[in-house]
Amino acid sequence: MLFVLPREARAQNPFTVNYNTTYLVEKNGDAAVNQTINLTNNTSETYAPSYELYLEGKAPEDVVAEENGEKIPVTNKKQDNQTVITVTFPKALVGKNKTREFSIKYRLSKLASKNGQVWEVAIPKVATPGAIDSKSLILYVPKSLGLPAYISPEPRKRNTTDNHYIFT
Repeated sequence: MLFVLPREARAQNPFTVNYNTTYLVEKNGDAAVNQTINLTNNTSETYAPSYELYLEGKAPEDVVAEENGEKIPVTNKKQDNQTVITVTFPKALVGKNKTREFSIKYRLSKLASKNGQVWEVAIPKVATPGAIDSKSLILYVPKSLGLPAYISPEPRKRNTTDNHYIFT
């Protein structure tokens, strides 16, 4: 198995942005993705009426967004070699250090693809402009896809369950 994970990009932003992303790869190579995003206001003068997530690579399907267990408006569109997912927040969250937590869930067809005897898993790069102050990624891969041969970058932790390899 071959894994290629995205690297972090940074820029200045009036918000602190934290990502917690989980990829659950299925036996057929498709994946369910759950991105929980914490968006914190760094000033009292600004707030985010919406949030855009830019993904490079495979186009997401069945995109939904939730905040506090309720669905919120979301759109996705192809733009050049990227997919732009736009989440619109129905309520303003104003004030310095106020944090909004929401999730974006979607499916990626054939995130894992078989190349000869090797399954390759390439995680799409998040190309959202602005700072990503911290991020965590958990990748669940079924053991039926075989042992990992190469992972880049190297995960901090490797675990296993009865059915999955887990990389964080």
